[in-house]
Parts: sequence; structure tokens; C-alpha cells
Amino acid sequence: MYITVKTSLGRHTIKAEPNDTINDFKQNLHHKTGIPPAGQRLLFNNRQLGDGWVLLSEYRIQDGSELSLARIRISVRGPTGRIHIFEAELLDTVSILKAKIYRRTGIPPWEQRFIFDGRQLEDQFTLSESGIQDEDVIHLAHHRRVTNDQLQC
Repeated sequence: MYITVKTSLGRHTIKAEPNDTINDFKQNLHHKTGIPPAGQRLLFNNRQLGDGWVLLSEYRIQDGSELSLARIRISVRGPTGRIHIFEAELLDTVSILKAKIYRRTGIPPWEQRFIFDGRQLEDQFTLSESGIQDEDVIHLAHHRRVTNDQLQC
């Protein structure tokens, strides 16, 4: 049977069997999208699927069913200590998160530097590739670039 998983970047079709477990399915989705199983929160009929050894058939998932990847919540702690909560998908890139911060705080993306788990995050990588999961905290360092005009003042 074929199951569709809807994400922010489109739809992914995953081949599965009714007697596959949720863990099996998450492994297959991992191979297709690169999102680690631990970071996947799958929804079917607006109900979050559990982890473990429950069979797809026990959730009444069948050929042609559509699942969706649930959004995650990320806390971004700014330089002043203020925390902003954002919803994102694990397939969003760091640059997409920077655009969300810009819309809320007015800090331009080129002045944002994210630190997570002791390292700086790179714009082109997805949140999943950066190791970010639901409820993680990212630290925002606001750094202004000095231009030649500003140096002459």
C-alpha cells in the first residue's frame, strides 16, 4: 500500500504494509526525507500517532491514507533573555526561521546568528539536519555588521 505524508515542502509517498509498525514507517520516512524518527510527529485524522510497535492497521491507516508531519515548537532566546516561541517544521531551513524572527522582531536575518548545542547554525541546513527537535531552545545572537560608512563617522 502507499501512504502520503504531507510536509511544508510537499508530499512524500511511502510504500508500507498494513502490518508495518509506526517505527517501521518512521524509518522509511527517514530514508525518504532525512528527518530522524525521533523528530517525527505524525498526524492521521488530526490525531498524533504514538511511537513504538503499534501497527499501521490498528490506526486504520490503509492504502491511499494521508498523514501529515506535525509542526514543532521552538523557543528562541534573544540577547536580552526574552523568549519567542515559533512553530516550524523539521524540513524548514534555518533561513526560514530567521525570516520568521525578522517578521516578529524586526531584526534582519543578516544580523541574526543562532547558537544551538554549542555551535552556530548554518542558514542552508534544515532544522532536522541541525539536530533541532520539538521544544528545543535556540539562542539568538544579534550582531550588527559594520560598514565602511559607519567606520568613517
